[in-house]
Amino acid sequence: MNEFKFYNVGEGLFYRGSLNNHAFEFVYDCGSEIKYSHETIDNILRNDFIPKRNLDLLVISHLHKDHTNGIQQLIVYTGKPKKIILPYYYISSNNLFLKGFLFISGYDNDESQTILKSIFNNSDIWRRDEGNKYDNNNEYEFRVTNNHFFEDWDFVLLNKSISSAIAQQIEKDISKLIVNVKIEDYINKNPDKALKELTKIYKGYIKDLNISSTIMIHWPKYECFETSVLTGDAYFDKEIERKILDNICCYGYCFSHCRCRPITYFQVPHHGAEKNFSSISGTFIRKINNFYISFGFGNKYRHPCCNVVYRISSQKGSKIHFAYNSDEPFFDDDTYIIK
Repeated sequence: MNEFKFYNVGEGLFYRGSLNNHAFEFVYDCGSEIKYSHETIDNILRNDFIPKRNLDLLVISHLHKDHTNGIQQLIVYTGKPKKIILPYYYISSNNLFLKGFLFISGYDNDESQTILKSIFNNSDIWRRDEGNKYDNNNEYEFRVTNNHFFEDWDFVLLNKSISSAIAQQIEKDISKLIVNVKIEDYINKNPDKALKELTKIYKGYIKDLNISSTIMIHWPKYECFETSVLTGDAYFDKEIERKILDNICCYGYCFSHCRCRPITYFQVPHHGAEKNFSSISGTFIRKINNFYISFGFGNKYRHPCCNVVYRISSQKGSKIHFAYNSDEPFFDDDTYIIK
C-alpha cells in the first residue's frame, strides 16, 4: 500500500509519502506558524513515523520558517535523511544532478547523458532545450524523472528558471559553508543552525524565497491517473504551468486536450494566496481532481483568498480539502491512498 498525508499543521506545510508499506519514506517540507506547532509536529511524529527509521528523501521546497521549523524535530526523531533536496542545489547527495554542471562546463548533450546515466543507474535524466520566450542564453532549466529513488514510482523536481550565474553562486556559497561534507551530514549535525545559515545564502540572491520553491510531481510508474503535484509557495505563471503540463501530458506532446494523466492531487501554492494562484489557466485547473490548501484559522495573512476558493469550488467534479489548524493541536489529517 502507498499512503500520503497532508498534515494539519495550519499555516505551514508537512507532507509525507510512504511507498510499498514503508519501503520508501519521503517528506516534503515540515513546518508551521501555529501556536502549538511543536506539540502538533511531535504528535504527528509519534503517531505516524518510525523512530530512527531514516527518511529516504527529504525535499525542502524553500527556506521559509513555516516550511522548515519542524525539520529539527523530524531529524531528531527519524535520524539523518538519506537524501536532502534544496532549491537549485541538487548535486549535494550524490543522487540527483539537476543543475547541469556538465552542460555549463562545456559537455555536449550526448556526453552529458552518458555521464549522468552512468552515475544514476540509467535514471531518465536530460536537459530540456525550450527554444521559447521563457529562455535566454543566461538561463537554464533541468527536469529529472528519477526511477533510482524507488523502482515503481516516478519523481519529477522542477524550479523556476534562474540565471546560471546565480545558480552557480548559490552552489559555491553552500559548498564553502559545508566544507567538503554532504549536505545531509551538515544539516543533520544541527538542523536549526544549518537552515538559518542556508537561508542567509538564498536571501542574498533571491529576495522573495517563494520564487525558489521546488515543485515535486510524483506518480506510480505504471498508473496514469494518480499524479500528485506539490508546489510549496511557488508563484504560478506560464513557465511553471508549462513545465508541469510537459510532465503530466505525455511529456509535452498533446498539451491542453490530453486526458491521459490528470492531476489527481494538487497542493494549492502558498496556502491559497491569490498572487500565487491567479495566473493559473482554466485549462490547468480543469485537469485537477483534488485541491489541498494548508492554512491556519485566523492567520495574519488572511489565507486562503476567497477568490481562490471560489474559483476552485466553481470547478465541476473537483474537491477542496483543507489541511487547517486553529491553534488547537491534534486535528485529524487528510490522507489519500494509492494501492
